[in-house]
Amino acid sequence: MKKLLILVAVFICSHVSAVDFTKEILPILEKKCFECHSSLKKKPKGKLRIDELTHFLKGGKNGSFVVPGKPEKSLLYKSIILSERDDDVMPPTGKGEPISKAQQALVKKWILEGANFGKWKKSTPRKIVSSTKKKSSFIKLSDQFPKLTVPKSEKGAIAKLEFLIEKARRQQKITKNGAINDANFLRRIYISIAGRIPTLEESKEFLQSRDKNKRDKLVDKLLDSEAFVSNFYNYWADVFRIKLHLSTYEEKDHIKLFAEWIKDNIRENKPYDVFVREMLSSTGNAFKSPGVGYFFRDKQMPLDNMAYTTQVFLGTQLDCAMCHDHPFDQWSQYEFYQLGAFVHDARYYGYFPGWVKPEHFLDPPGKKKIIRKIRDGKLVKNSRGRPTFEVVEEKSKSLAVKWKSKYSKRPIEETRKSFKINSKLKYFGLNMFVDVRFHNVPKSVTEGAVGLSSMSSNIVKVLSHNYFYRDYKMSPLRLPDDYQYDNAKPKSSVKERVLFGKSVTEGEPRHLTYAKWMTSRDNPNFTRMIANRLFQYAFGLGLYEAHDDLKSNSKSSNPELMAYLEKLMQDRNFDMKAFLKILYKSPTYQSSVKTPKTKKMTTPAFPYYFPGPVLKRMSAEQIWDSMMTMMIPAVDHRKRYFRYRNRKLFENMEDMTGDQIVEFCAKFLKKEVKRLGEHRGKDFDTHYITKLYKVLYLTEPDPRHKGQKQGWLRASELPHKIVSDKVLRVFGRTDFTQIENSNRSSNVPQALYLLNGVVDQELMSDKGYLWNQIKKSKTADEKLENIFLGVLSRLPSSREKAKIKSLVNLNKIEGAQDLFWALINNEEFRFIY
Repeated sequence: MKKLLILVAVFICSHVSAVDFTKEILPILEKKCFECHSSLKKKPKGKLRIDELTHFLKGGKNGSFVVPGKPEKSLLYKSIILSERDDDVMPPTGKGEPISKAQQALVKKWILEGANFGKWKKSTPRKIVSSTKKKSSFIKLSDQFPKLTVPKSEKGAIAKLEFLIEKARRQQKITKNGAINDANFLRRIYISIAGRIPTLEESKEFLQSRDKNKRDKLVDKLLDSEAFVSNFYNYWADVFRIKLHLSTYEEKDHIKLFAEWIKDNIRENKPYDVFVREMLSSTGNAFKSPGVGYFFRDKQMPLDNMAYTTQVFLGTQLDCAMCHDHPFDQWSQYEFYQLGAFVHDARYYGYFPGWVKPEHFLDPPGKKKIIRKIRDGKLVKNSRGRPTFEVVEEKSKSLAVKWKSKYSKRPIEETRKSFKINSKLKYFGLNMFVDVRFHNVPKSVTEGAVGLSSMSSNIVKVLSHNYFYRDYKMSPLRLPDDYQYDNAKPKSSVKERVLFGKSVTEGEPRHLTYAKWMTSRDNPNFTRMIANRLFQYAFGLGLYEAHDDLKSNSKSSNPELMAYLEKLMQDRNFDMKAFLKILYKSPTYQSSVKTPKTKKMTTPAFPYYFPGPVLKRMSAEQIWDSMMTMMIPAVDHRKRYFRYRNRKLFENMEDMTGDQIVEFCAKFLKKEVKRLGEHRGKDFDTHYITKLYKVLYLTEPDPRHKGQKQGWLRASELPHKIVSDKVLRVFGRTDFTQIENSNRSSNVPQALYLLNGVVDQELMSDKGYLWNQIKKSKTADEKLENIFLGVLSRLPSSREKAKIKSLVNLNKIEGAQDLFWALINNEEFRFIY
């Protein structure tokens, strides 16, 4: 046991490396800080320059910029962790994306390590380009290789892919790594596609099979599985920044509808171009058009959303051009606003459901009982000592008078789609929505319907407060009042225009033109971006140094291969599963991560010519899901309860009257209580489905999961704010604030987490699915093999068998526990070999 601990400790120490200033810190400073603190400015802000080492060490008028070993005293670190509202935050609010938490942690680590600059002495900041600079055109790489064709058969497409990869290897005089064995392939393909390790039964079934085509069949099976839906969703959630929570226990239903819609698209294998086009052109409420959740993520910030959109789908970063001409690319600020003109009228509005008539809106019922809140026998009062209901009543009356003069002559349909959400609506809404709170509803309807009142009002809230609307009557988008270039005047209006190429259609709603142009086959960046993105997803590195910062002069490491991938994606009609099958079935993917001669794993760098895939640590979600695989049977099919999963039931609710909504909710709730109470016994708390903080942990009934903790779910099903979030954060899960903000770096806290707690307390508990299978082993050899198969998906070598038997007694439960614990803490568990 001590020897095993020593091996683990050696692994931990060997994977901790110092931060490299030129590779990790300098790029952050160049992108976020050089505009204001370099030779680009005649008078740098705060008299601070950081583009030369001498100036960097000198500091500015506020003192030292970096104090080695003391981030809390370093102006650099203190200024990047300030609130976005703080005037001294760096970079200033509105000057591009803020520095992410991962980048903040990296800067802090670098300072704690002594702020080592290495050999860096000076950088030459790039000057801001002129607005009148001639633009380079984007072209399809596939047009440069007109004779390059895509075979129709899957085998032919794989052979052509392998030929082009091998061609580049020969040119670079690189030898392909050796082929991996079945056990290595089994584990790699399960983690890559299913997002988890295989179960003990799945490992045995595959390794014992004599089928010559079992690898290809397993790829097909996994890509059609629910496990793939879960794993692939985690990837897109990171890309789309799907943040379900805005507070500890509050989960936004319209964002959850968006998340479930993405899973549905993955499940049905909707073509990528169709999926993106539907999302970017979506409008209305989230029940009928759940893709609107993409815009709710940046609610009331359409220009910011547009910048995110071009980065995600075109690999073009425009955020710098929001405030000035892009200093490192060809885009001008004027072009940014031209593209923004397509979407600036996208607004998050309130929407009155169909049951709201003019009299409801202009003369609300005024039933104040719902806000006559009493606590400890006294009326609830505001900070000034006035009863809350009096304040609400007063504001409601004053708003009614104001709105009668403003809206009385407007058709209610026009009012419905143009009423902005603001702080006033919450007061007015308390009165306006009183009809759905047990107002003259027969007892025969409400009997046995737990939480009817709260659910009714919640549904009305989802319908009315989460409406995405394109307001074409808005004034045109205008340039900012500090616009500094001579091609237009400040505050002048801007007409929509695409960045390159031509608009797909004319004379239709702007947002449709925008979505069609973005996803067009003629848009060279759209196909290139997704083809390279999926190639990187499978192999660990892409064919461009920065996959989401493509410029007209960006060079591919293998232009002919990139051209082939573009043609392959379009030939397969943007079928992502068909595309991934070709990658996963290729000999290169099924090659070792170790070099043939030295048998060592090298750190890959761009350009990389793929002697084999890149060694990666499992993502945070994959580590969690692998632990859940050992904990829960049929874990892929364990789903968290979500009231609106069958959204078609709710699509027509905006046309219902208040009483009809109450009656619908009563029937729905009765069915839900009965269904969710199954397999949970007499102690099932019926209030689970109305109390939000409990609903977060509630799972769908399944006899295979009886007795298991409600929080044991795959990462794609988890609410963000629960205990397991600590595990995911330790291993680098995204915080959903920036695009692809997750990381797979290894550190000491990760090793310490596995060393202490989760294995002993959970995986080896009486409810541990794999551990119970191991305990049923009849002999010591069978127990040894089952532990290896269950944790590492392979059988132990003869040398490992001999060594382990000399260290632990597997006939005793303690010996099996020691081995099980040691294998999970071994690097082979965390990494994808």
